[in-house]
Amino acid sequence: MIVARAVEPYLICVSREEDPNPAVSLEAGEMLDHVLVSHGSAVISLPSNGCFSFVRCHDVSRRWKRRDQIVFDLEECIPVDAECIAFDRIRSGTGNLLVATDSSELCDAIETLEEEGVHVAAIVPNVFLALSSVFRTHPKTRSLDFILIESETGLDLIRLESGTPAEWYWLGEDQEIALRWMGDAMKRTGAASLVFVNITQLSPESIDNHVDVSEVQLDLAAAIAGESERIADGRAKPIFDLRDGPLKTKNKYRPIQKPLLICMVAVALLQTALLAAILIRVTKLQHHAEVSLREQEDVFGRVFPDERIPVGISSRLQSEHRRLLGTRGVGGKPIPVLKSSLPVAYAFLEGLPERSAAKFEFSRMEFEVDRIREAVGVAKTYADQETVATMLRKSGLDVPQLSAESVRGGVSLRLENVRFLDPPREEE
Repeated sequence: MIVARAVEPYLICVSREEDPNPAVSLEAGEMLDHVLVSHGSAVISLPSNGCFSFVRCHDVSRRWKRRDQIVFDLEECIPVDAECIAFDRIRSGTGNLLVATDSSELCDAIETLEEEGVHVAAIVPNVFLALSSVFRTHPKTRSLDFILIESETGLDLIRLESGTPAEWYWLGEDQEIALRWMGDAMKRTGAASLVFVNITQLSPESIDNHVDVSEVQLDLAAAIAGESERIADGRAKPIFDLRDGPLKTKNKYRPIQKPLLICMVAVALLQTALLAAILIRVTKLQHHAEVSLREQEDVFGRVFPDERIPVGISSRLQSEHRRLLGTRGVGGKPIPVLKSSLPVAYAFLEGLPERSAAKFEFSRMEFEVDRIREAVGVAKTYADQETVATMLRKSGLDVPQLSAESVRGGVSLRLENVRFLDPPREEE
């Protein structure tokens, strides 16, 4: 993992997949000055004084049907144009907590990172990265009412409802203002518990005696970097993600681009293998066809030595065959006749009744030249069994009386050594 700080306390954490490339300069006003990147996913962490927080009750949030309604609502409260506002919100029991930032100074930085092949997975206020680390390392803090975190930009006060942030106040570095804000917020909400995270400016004794105060020491930089790495690697989700509006990723498939590329390459290789197999098969068939043609030409030359070998040897041989059949007194061996079980299969399939006439199914069928060797199935009822047998008899099959054997799902349909008889011809 690589962590680089800019002029302001903005931070980028990049999950490493390879050794880092040389430094890449990012011109993004005062927000980002210089950062190291590597091929992978990045998380941009924003300072508290670069964000705005709002609390809206449920009655107000229910009127929000579109994003632009929220943006215009926020525009009335902050000195940022509506088209430059990027925000995220989280719902608590009493309302909605919204966190917003000015995207105008971040767009160029994100565009430069993406041009270098780095996907910006999330944009998160660093106080909420620290909060995620506190929740992960000290799970009991989720049940407290307030958390006070000290960072380089001052004090951040977060009110929790069942472990969900409900309010967020950046209090700066003025202790008196911080104490006054905390006192008012705790009286208003009836808070009874507070946790200090890395607090050096205040002591627990300065808080109301009715409030239970605990302390947590945290390496803030390491905590922010660790949570950023977890988010960049896809092992965790941020509490707030400001990749919204102008900061929204242009390529929504970027997180799955690599596995998608691997899948496409695998499909291409499979298609190549299939084409190669087809070409090999076609080549073999062409070879067999050429060998067969040469054999036909050789046989024709021996049978008709004085005649020129025609183009359609098969048609000529069939013509000679028909001529010989019409000539009496032709001796010698009989011309072999092709034998096939297709007529039996056709008679069997043609004789099966429609599904509306009988309910049945066959699971196995074996045919020979002049008979059904075996056909195994099941009919719904005895009447369906008899309907199938009757229809097959009409199709020219010598079907005997079937046994009335009950099986799972109905009545047994079993045909063995059923001979195929020429169906009686209709009288003209």
